[in-house]
Amino acid sequence: MEIRSSFVQLKQIQKAYSLVLGINWFATILPSAIIVVLLQSRGLTLQEIGFGMGLYALVIALLQLPTGGLADSVGRKRITLIAYGLTVLAKLMLFVTTSLPLFLVYVVLYGTARALASGALEAWFISELINTDPNVNLQPRLARANTVELLALSLGTIIGGFIPTAYQAVSTAQNSTNAMNATILVSIVFHAIAFLIAHMVISEPIEARVKFYPAFLAGLRNLPMVIQESFRTVQQSIILKNLLSLHFTTGFVLAGIETFWQPFFADDLGVGKQNLIIFSVLFGGCFAVGILGNLSSTKLIHLFKGQTAGLGLFTQVLQAFALLLLSVQETVWIAALFLWLFYFSRSVFTSPFEALFNTQLPDQQRSTMLSILSIAFFLGFSGGNFIWGTLTIHASISTVWAASSIVLLSSCWFLKVLKQEH
Repeated sequence: MEIRSSFVQLKQIQKAYSLVLGINWFATILPSAIIVVLLQSRGLTLQEIGFGMGLYALVIALLQLPTGGLADSVGRKRITLIAYGLTVLAKLMLFVTTSLPLFLVYVVLYGTARALASGALEAWFISELINTDPNVNLQPRLARANTVELLALSLGTIIGGFIPTAYQAVSTAQNSTNAMNATILVSIVFHAIAFLIAHMVISEPIEARVKFYPAFLAGLRNLPMVIQESFRTVQQSIILKNLLSLHFTTGFVLAGIETFWQPFFADDLGVGKQNLIIFSVLFGGCFAVGILGNLSSTKLIHLFKGQTAGLGLFTQVLQAFALLLLSVQETVWIAALFLWLFYFSRSVFTSPFEALFNTQLPDQQRSTMLSILSIAFFLGFSGGNFIWGTLTIHASISTVWAASSIVLLSSCWFLKVLKQEH
């Protein structure tokens, strides 16, 4: 009877987390397939957009530790709700952005919101699972959550590109910028819905519902000690050090893909900026194959006899191969196949990576350590945007992607160390 009760509780936790996660990521991704094209239509250059994206990632990296520590002390639900509210304000700023200064205000607000949200909800999910069943297998549950996330991202991407087309079909003013603005408005509405749903379905233990301001101040006072303990944990673990290094590399490489794939297809391969549905299909396909890769991860890791690092080596080489071939393509849909292969191989390794990382963490440091993981990613993403953005002034996007494939192959060293240690 106790086992059945535990099983029911685990299902309820999974459903609550998946619902909030799915709605939030659906809202987040809606404008993503068109945002670079939209900002260019408002007068921003590719270098300015790359600089803004780099600043966005830097803001997230700088705020990760303070916000991660606050989630552990103030309450993970509260920090999640604050983050979702701030996201609505940030998207409103994006709606009125017409210049670089306004764009920078948007990225600072949005980066702050992402830093607050990062790790808080996931830490709640993992802690609730472990508290309900200390022997729970995290990997398949993280894989299911990742599948929901990828499904939301895929649907949001496709719908995000369809909204401007629908707007133009019913509007007498054939203005592509106004049509793309409609996508941002819909995104804002769904972010507000995510806030309300999170408030209703996420519950915390009574002891987590402390008074906000005393806990906030206590969290700030304890922050140096929390940071010191977290870095001591990393320093004592070769596995954690190599996982963090690998995640930094992932962010560095992804900056060159996610910032420049739209102008590559628009300018280099001639996809017209009026064909927003094509952008949505391309980006939506990335998440669709991501779902397939994520669902395949549990079976594939069995083929590697449970060796997470062995699976990681395989997917890292596959990503480098896909990226190198993508960089030399001149046909839209062949290029799309290699873009999708890159995202497929990346997603195969996501949940095994997360499970391995979480099994190395003490529960009382989970939010903070997940924030450190995000710091590694966003420092890489920020550095990648600055470096790749500078490189595009002097070289092509194809050159950026060829260089990225070399970085990926170099990062296999971290996985070889992991294979020896784990």
